[in-house]
Amino acid sequence: MREYALTVAYSKAYLPALCSLFNALDYYGHKDLDIHLLYLNDLNDILPRILQADFSFRIIPVEAESLFNPAQGIYMNMMFIKYNYAQHLKKYKAVCHLDGDVLLLDSIMPYLRIASETSLIPCAEFPHSGIDSEYYNVKPADWVQCMFPFANFPVFYNPERHLDMMKFCWENMPEPDNEDRERNNEMYVFNKAVYDCGKILNILPLPGNPWIGDKYLGHEPLSFSFASGKLQVRDFLGDRVHLVHNKYWKDGVAQAEIERSGGNSNALHNIALIRRATDFFNNDYKLKLETLQ
Repeated sequence: MREYALTVAYSKAYLPALCSLFNALDYYGHKDLDIHLLYLNDLNDILPRILQADFSFRIIPVEAESLFNPAQGIYMNMMFIKYNYAQHLKKYKAVCHLDGDVLLLDSIMPYLRIASETSLIPCAEFPHSGIDSEYYNVKPADWVQCMFPFANFPVFYNPERHLDMMKFCWENMPEPDNEDRERNNEMYVFNKAVYDCGKILNILPLPGNPWIGDKYLGHEPLSFSFASGKLQVRDFLGDRVHLVHNKYWKDGVAQAEIERSGGNSNALHNIALIRRATDFFNNDYKLKLETLQ
């Protein structure tokens, strides 16, 4: 049995991200890892080709709809089913969950080991927040809003110690008719779980920019290299970028980010670099995106 698990939820609309993630996980040497792929049935015809790829990890396909809350739509269920599925991961020493639209640029194994050997929950700070965890710790629970202070990915946790937090997230999925935009989303529920389950002192904050990577795109240039034979992306301080979040493989999303940044040269450079890294994993590694489309 593998010691560590990663859960990801995908539909066919996210196929470029799925392909790049699985290739990147293999490329950066993830071996003692089971990937639990929670998939919609629109991937049925593609799934055999994904499972035949010669990856360093094992893929365990799980029909996403078997985990759904029937009172919810597909969109909300696909965000929250990893919390429902967590109950099936008790045998692992540590679990990580990621969003479906991330570009992986480094190994996550050190953080799985931290989670397995301690009571800590390595978790990215939300880079758009101006509130830190110390301030958050003294505020009332109802004050918790989606922008404060943690992102809901990546999250690394020991299921033996922290399954209660995942259960809380599943049981507190927003109601379908909830029109409160500040609370009708996954990030709010995740932050409320941190508070209500008493996990704030277990959180090991990971700096938001290297782990979310969408705040500084229009401010400072990223750099791209093949150091020690492996693709690396570093920020303007020289720190390693681990993840980049968003659907930048889509032309419309990339263009919107460039426009949001005023069309400056840094945004143009960084989006081009991110798309170049995505193309590398989708076109030049084991599982070719063109064979899945």
